Amino acid sequence: MSKKSIMITVVSTGIGLGTLSYFVKNGFHVYGSVRNSKDASRLKKIYKDNFTPLIFDVTKEAQLKKAVAFLKKSLKNSNLLALVNNAGVAISGPLLHQKVKDFEKQIDINLNGAFRVIKYFAPLCGAEKNNSSKKGVIFNISSISGKIGMPGVGAYTASKFGLEGLSHSLRRELMRYGVDVVVIGPGPIKTEIFDKIDKKFVQSLKKTDYANDAKGIPKRMKNAKKIAFPAEEVGKLIFNALHGKGGEDGTIQSFFEYIGLPYTHSGPVSSMIAMNKYFSKKIFIKNKIITPKYFYLNKKKSHAS
Repeated sequence: MSKKSIMITVVSTGIGLGTLSYFVKNGFHVYGSVRNSKDASRLKKIYKDNFTPLIFDVTKEAQLKKAVAFLKKSLKNSNLLALVNNAGVAISGPLLHQKVKDFEKQIDINLNGAFRVIKYFAPLCGAEKNNSSKKGVIFNISSISGKIGMPGVGAYTASKFGLEGLSHSLRRELMRYGVDVVVIGPGPIKTEIFDKIDKKFVQSLKKTDYANDAKGIPKRMKNAKKIAFPAEEVGKLIFNALHGKGGEDGTIQSFFEYIGLPYTHSGPVSSMIAMNKYFSKKIFIKNKIITPKYFYLNKKKSHAS
């Protein structure tokens, strides 16, 4: 495969699909994971020779190994120019009322899954001895929840904080190979998640101390959808980061100024803006040599409380 190539996990919807679309429009060949042949066929019809589906689940090592073997053969002597770790789910609920199996599932997909993908696919970005081809970049899709823990999304927040910590260590470890690690931290993105309110979950909180908070979930989801970014904007952000376009030395694309909705909404959370600016200026730039690059979408929007 002589064309510039990247790989994205989970391209059937959301950020993965938006990133797939943006990179294909800009001349890349995309290898993308899906979990079934139906999605593989659907996307292949749309993107044709610019897309190669890989059917695997990030929690299944045997499937990952099979995909790696296929991809290595397809790439021949070239490397992936980007590995986008996008697979993830969001399982909400107050931690004291969350089932252990649901918490473990959240971590296994969002954090352990990312680790598995990195372990098996990073060598195809050039993270191995005697690899002289152009080196790729590993992009880990985090979230505003990778910086600030909000009530009601403790499991998801734990997975994203974990992913960012993993990224810090990984970047240091891969420096010797010339493979960079970048964290992408979007806020609300226009995906199907806003239309999938778990009514059974909301019902389960009726007899808990969080009953009043649960009543406002549909409204908060609706408000979040209003300020959400199109998924393809994340693809554009990754593309620009890959090509060194961004803030100071490419370290920060911009500060993500986010007027958010906490679990118990009482108006705009301006402190989130201050915290992100503080972290970006004081920590990320200061330690840019040994910490992952952080790229945040910047779109000033607010809504009435």
